[in-house]
Amino acid sequence: MLDKNPLMIDIDVKQWANLHQVVLKGLREKKRIVVIHENGKVQNISHSHEAEVINPIRKVTNPEADAQKLFEANEKNVDLVMVLERSNVENYYNEVQSSWKVDEDLDEYMYRMYSLLDCYYPGIVSYPGPASRQFGLQWLLPGNVGYLQFKSVLEGFADRGTAVVIAVFENKTELWTSLVLGVDEKGKISLITSVKQGIVKKDWREEYQDINRWVDENY
Repeated sequence: MLDKNPLMIDIDVKQWANLHQVVLKGLREKKRIVVIHENGKVQNISHSHEAEVINPIRKVTNPEADAQKLFEANEKNVDLVMVLERSNVENYYNEVQSSWKVDEDLDEYMYRMYSLLDCYYPGIVSYPGPASRQFGLQWLLPGNVGYLQFKSVLEGFADRGTAVVIAVFENKTELWTSLVLGVDEKGKISLITSVKQGIVKKDWREEYQDINRWVDENY
């Protein structure tokens, strides 16, 4: 779906931040406790936002149950608990890196990378789980829509050699967020940009075609 070298140009920082806020949530944004152990012996336990970890564990006996107990003890100050067995994490990264294909779409590689996490259970555990739905960037779209659903909709909706334009206004003229995705003749997203502020002068309901014309003229 995503070309390996997409053109990302003239992106409005404010609009992009607003889009990210409502569509995606990254792992770094979540308050999380991370437990690293070797065959059950805890090597390190920490909180991503440097908060105190209540009832820390010294030994992992049941990764999922231990993660749940830590979550419940710290639920006022945590979104996620990760319990990682060191050798399993190393094996996971080795498999991910060796599976890279030069001609593969980046988004497909990323999707496979996160899906593979669940194959390493119970060496890689998250609570709440599963890990594939917690790590990385997660979609926040209604109906629990994920990558495969979004890809299917886009491929069925957008013809090759066209552009998909999404624009959300906070009043009659000012864009709150927008996204322009250019689809090349191979069906890959080769362009990612934003709609320029100021195209709509009076009311977007009457002037939305001006946005389409602007996209056609510039991209």
